[in-house]
Amino acid sequence: MKAPIAIATFVVAISGAAGAGALDNIHFKGSDTLFEVTNDVLAACPGAAGLVYDGTGSGAGETALKAGTQTVAPMSRFLASANTCAVVAPTGTPATSEGIVVGLDGIAIVGSLANAGTSACNGATADCNATTEPNVGVAYSTTVTLSTGTYTFTGWQDVLRVVYAGLDHTAGSDLTKRDCNSELRRTIVNSWSTFFQSACSGGACTQIQHAFRRDDSSGTTDTFISLLGLPSAAVATNVTPFCNAKTAAETLPTGVTRLPADFQDNDPIRRTCAGTNNGATPANAGTEQVCGRKGDLGLVLPIVPTDFLADADAFPLAACTTKTAFGKAPKAVAGAVRCPNGDIPVFIDQCLVPVDASGSAACLAGKNTKPAFVFDNTAVDGVAPSAADGRVYNAHLHKADGTYQVDKKTPARPISGAFYRIHSTRTQNTPDATTGTCQNRDATSQIGCLVQASPCSLGFAGREASTEAGAVALKVNALEPTIGCIQSFTYPLSRKLYFTTMLGFESVAGQELALAKCMATQATVETALTAHGFVTLGRAPYCEDFNESQCTGAPANVDACTNNPAGIPSGH
Repeated sequence: MKAPIAIATFVVAISGAAGAGALDNIHFKGSDTLFEVTNDVLAACPGAAGLVYDGTGSGAGETALKAGTQTVAPMSRFLASANTCAVVAPTGTPATSEGIVVGLDGIAIVGSLANAGTSACNGATADCNATTEPNVGVAYSTTVTLSTGTYTFTGWQDVLRVVYAGLDHTAGSDLTKRDCNSELRRTIVNSWSTFFQSACSGGACTQIQHAFRRDDSSGTTDTFISLLGLPSAAVATNVTPFCNAKTAAETLPTGVTRLPADFQDNDPIRRTCAGTNNGATPANAGTEQVCGRKGDLGLVLPIVPTDFLADADAFPLAACTTKTAFGKAPKAVAGAVRCPNGDIPVFIDQCLVPVDASGSAACLAGKNTKPAFVFDNTAVDGVAPSAADGRVYNAHLHKADGTYQVDKKTPARPISGAFYRIHSTRTQNTPDATTGTCQNRDATSQIGCLVQASPCSLGFAGREASTEAGAVALKVNALEPTIGCIQSFTYPLSRKLYFTTMLGFESVAGQELALAKCMATQATVETALTAHGFVTLGRAPYCEDFNESQCTGAPANVDACTNNPAGIPSGH
């Protein structure tokens, strides 16, 4: 997590004291992309003192608005119709739902500056003119040669659809047509230059190592899915279009636990894990510190936020030993449960897990730091539990006592897919693999860090990811996410950033109203946006009404913005 910056305190007129029913001194949820911006505005907003921002995703914030556990939420997308049309008083109505547009962002396709950022791959000019360097950046019109013929990309969305979701341009949004192991997908990711519009060299990269993605609750993911025309993701029903997760209709090998989609590593395209993380790795030995049982990881890896945890809890760094203790077994969304190494749980839900020298299960394992004893050594998906790679335990975020750290979803989920830990203290950078390590608790910054720590990998995240040292945003449709290109919405992955309510700002009170007024203060929010790589509006924040005529029955729309109190914009 980047250290918060100091921001001058802006005096904002807050009318009245906290009203009846004001939700003061609460933890509230919303966009992880806006985690640092929101906390900077909170620090500059005396009237909001007492609020604690947990982030965890725009979807989590929207769900909390609907439930009435908070009345405002920062979001990296606008209110979705599914939740907003269903909200009922006293937590809000579609007619009172609205949002303040506070800034802009461009979802970035990020890679290593050293490999993906070369002039041959990504060009050298950032002028928001697609004709300047039309043959660089993400592929959008090139042709791929296959054993059965050829495939020509029909737009910039095409290559991203195939890499992340296994859906070519003939599949539309039909999840049943997904093929994550197609020849087309394997050809693209196994030949570095095929991902790019030019036949560029990736330096030491011959293939894409990993394709990092945001979690399914993220507004960034919602926008990415929408712009690519992919099937929707739904955390509550464990549905995602991304290739790291099996659909409910797809079977898993016998004995493999079906985890939530955000935590699955079931991409059929596999990459052998680098190094071992055993003991004191030499400085020049590149290492991945999370691995699957079989000694490999999938191409697509979800990176979840851990903003709500302390640094030491999100990134336990003490070395695991060969000692073990009993810890909690993973929790499946369906079917049987196995321990991380494939062993069977005992005493109902207990697994042997490695611990550090003090007996804490909050540690960082190497390939060989794993239980020496197994209760059932029957092979699971071709690997006996005794032969499992010990780094599989690093994907399971344990507390010292062996229970799981949990996320902020409702209900809370044990974090059993902590792929964000893959380069906590070691990278694949040479000659010194201790450089460029990644311990950011917000997923946007972490993805930006990971693409330079794993320099043959790519990822998608908010524009802030491209401001991480060693990372670069790739041109999309031969356009780059510059400030001007995003403000004009010329860059194809441009989006608005919001501060939303379903209750109507006229009914928000206390600290939440104070924060809304600070978010609507141009100088305050611009300072925070600029500090973290976002784009300002170039004007004062403005209001956007939720149009309830899209709800069932198509009721006449009421413009919620017109009722806003002083300090909250009513104009569009």
